[in-house]
Amino acid sequence: MLTPLPHGLTIDENPSVLKITKKWFNAGHVFILIFSIIWNAFLIFFYSMIISSFKNSDESNFAFIIMFIFPLGHVAVGVSLFYYGITGMVNKTTIEVVQGLLKVYHHPIPWFGNKDIHSVLIKQLYCSEVYRSTKGGHYYVFDVNVVLTDNKQIKLVKSLSDKAQGLFIENKIEEYLKIKDEQVTGEVNKP
Repeated sequence: MLTPLPHGLTIDENPSVLKITKKWFNAGHVFILIFSIIWNAFLIFFYSMIISSFKNSDESNFAFIIMFIFPLGHVAVGVSLFYYGITGMVNKTTIEVVQGLLKVYHHPIPWFGNKDIHSVLIKQLYCSEVYRSTKGGHYYVFDVNVVLTDNKQIKLVKSLSDKAQGLFIENKIEEYLKIKDEQVTGEVNKP
């Protein structure tokens, strides 16, 4: 069953390669990036005040070390939020079937979760629904999973906001690899 190309995905297909790409960008990444810039600017100001006040004082080195080390956790949070915000603004996830491999990689900024799976080991793909809860309510995201010939399951792509994207990725890879679609426990209902 061929589904139409959903919003947010691009595809490049020819006899030697299938490449599906999804951009990460959403409004939440803009908020996180702005917040992290403000957070980090405050930390820069804080550290500059500490350094300048201890240069011109007779305080002990111990007090300076404590004042310098204590906020390092805040620095780690600020740097992590900034990195997450930037990657969310510019990164893409590419799923590629080429030369007997199913590859997933995130680019241009490095991120975890890259995968290489030999296509001969793939028994089935399926899209699953994942319930997420927040203080403001709940929502669903969708994962694309691979079932290997030894029945081991691997998350190929996770946290897609659109069910149509997950189903398209599943169907397109199965079609390209000539895998007959079969029902898998835990998969979403198909239209």
